[in-house]
Amino acid sequence: MRYFVIILALLVNFIVLGQQDAQFSNYQTNNFLMNPAVAGSYNYWNAKVGYRTQWTGMDGGPQTMFGSFHGPIKGIKGKRYRRKKRPHHGFGAMIFSDEAGAISYNGFSGSYALHTHLNRHYTLSFGASVGMKEFRLDGSKLDFVQTPDDPEVGDQIYSNVMPDANVGVWLYSEKMFLGLSARNILQSGIEISNGDQVVAGDYSKLYNHYFITGGIFFDVNTDWAFVPSVMVQHVRPAPVQFDLNGTFWFQEKIALGFSYRNLDALYVVFEYVHDEKFEFSYAFDFTISELTKYNNGTHEVVIGMRFGAPRGKVLCPAKFW
Repeated sequence: MRYFVIILALLVNFIVLGQQDAQFSNYQTNNFLMNPAVAGSYNYWNAKVGYRTQWTGMDGGPQTMFGSFHGPIKGIKGKRYRRKKRPHHGFGAMIFSDEAGAISYNGFSGSYALHTHLNRHYTLSFGASVGMKEFRLDGSKLDFVQTPDDPEVGDQIYSNVMPDANVGVWLYSEKMFLGLSARNILQSGIEISNGDQVVAGDYSKLYNHYFITGGIFFDVNTDWAFVPSVMVQHVRPAPVQFDLNGTFWFQEKIALGFSYRNLDALYVVFEYVHDEKFEFSYAFDFTISELTKYNNGTHEVVIGMRFGAPRGKVLCPAKFW
């Protein structure tokens, strides 16, 4: 019975969330969350903290918190896209906590990226991150329709810490970006705290998560800009998911974006950049799946700060993605 409960909880996690990694709506302002190759792509160090409460009003709705920090080591001073520019290095780190009902994932990772300037306009980076991830099942949060008459089903907390690694590629310029990344590439197995395997099958491991992101910057006039972008993600056994986004920027300080996530939600994103240093963004998701009957939408807030950039010289693409 103990193994049945754990397997059941894992299956519920896959079916409800569709993926083991957390889902974000403000990722357009922090692609580092999905791709370690983004580390060091700005001409400054960028710190962000965020909180997401998904499907408010639904018991056990996902709750996600994160903190990230990344930036360049040498190679980015003044005008970024000059001829004969040497490669530069990027470093970053991230901590996170993602909880959905009785199941939670907590962890941290460190990232490194190498940025090579292909020409005066385009830069290509390769990145990787390694870290640890804890899987936890809190038996006290399991809610049964009938009270099971089994001493193994109680308030125990099952926990397992496992290694994790992610890789990515990032092509960017002042007018576009394109990224490919794979997460959970080690596919570490999940075991309960006493070392016994949960089940000798595919359901007892971390799945590969694949992401493709891309976007283009268009100047509308001297004050306004428009940035269409897309993200495609896939994790077995969930179907392929894609986000279509359109963001309007005013004087590179205020942004309003509209997005569609197939089979899941419509969402709006608002961002404000103060004094080229402080960032604030908020996203609200309108659920369009069958779950709309049982929740009041999703809220996500991200606060950020930029360090080390020459005043008045914060360069794209940091301003709009």
